[in-house]
Amino acid sequence: MTIPPSKPDPLPSPGDNLDRWARINYLGEIPDGSGRLSVPDLNGKMYLIKDGKPQIYLDVGVEFAPNFLNTKSLSSGFIFATFAPDFNKTGKFYTAHTEAGPALNPKVPQVKMPDLPYPQNMPAQAVVTEWKATDPSASAFKGTRREALRLGFADTIHGLQQIDFNPTAQPGDKDYGLLYIAAGDGGVVGEESPGVVTTVPQDLRVPQGKILRIDPRGTNGANGNYGIPADNPFVGKPGAALGEIYASGLRDPVRFSWDSGNGHRMFLATLASSRSNRSTKYALETISGGASRRARLYSRPATPLVVSLPRLLMTANTATFILWWLSPMTHRRVSHRVGPAGTRWSAVSSTRVVM
Repeated sequence: MTIPPSKPDPLPSPGDNLDRWARINYLGEIPDGSGRLSVPDLNGKMYLIKDGKPQIYLDVGVEFAPNFLNTKSLSSGFIFATFAPDFNKTGKFYTAHTEAGPALNPKVPQVKMPDLPYPQNMPAQAVVTEWKATDPSASAFKGTRREALRLGFADTIHGLQQIDFNPTAQPGDKDYGLLYIAAGDGGVVGEESPGVVTTVPQDLRVPQGKILRIDPRGTNGANGNYGIPADNPFVGKPGAALGEIYASGLRDPVRFSWDSGNGHRMFLATLASSRSNRSTKYALETISGGASRRARLYSRPATPLVVSLPRLLMTANTATFILWWLSPMTHRRVSHRVGPAGTRWSAVSSTRVVM
């Protein structure tokens, strides 16, 4: 099976990172028992796959034109799609995409502004949208939409990444129906700035560099279009910390998932940078509510990480990955490294976890 070709608009230069057959970044299963798979293309379209045949379900690029942005980086465009655990009854699913253009033009009336604190220099925004399908079993979307959350970023990299529901949560569980959002630091420090340190991921007053956790069914959020779960780690705590924050201290949280066993731990694939050789590093770690970590990683350069639980798949031909288990009880970091040819070793070192 091959997904149809697509291109950003305007077209990138030949050989550019964005010049691909298509820009597929995820494959997910719709939680309705139909066996259908969903595939978002960063260039704008969402496909549903049934019996090995892809079909366009929704064109996010067209829906949000001319604000839709898919030409600035590998993390711009139609970023992600996830379906509510009760999609078969409610028809609700959620998408994340980037915007620029008229949405950020101060000369245009009714400029769209982020719902949570944002940098003054804001070339891109990321938007979480709730869609409600009239017929959840239909092969093409027909229904309504509403904006749930809008975030601003200082650059067009390290923006919004994955949005998803905990598939291990069951009706009646506190985590059931809550939406997790991986938000990067906005590219405030990159490979072009060796030795520069940013406090953005550690700043609990802003959403960038965090894992957010919201209730799309609630109304007590900043814009009234989402809720803040009462058991989020910073709700009701002294200080100006955002109640939406679940975990902090992240440069670019890319993908997360939950283990079907072992206490349903949440695993996070994230990117950090090396100050010494200005290279990108990849890490896989577990996340617990309220945990914070310094955006540093000590390992060799690695190839991109793929997270699929309960089976954990890593492209580790010649790479080194570090699996950090953050324990709020012991404040210890347990590193499990996977090296060439499947070589495994582990080490324990002290670290501070800010609760």
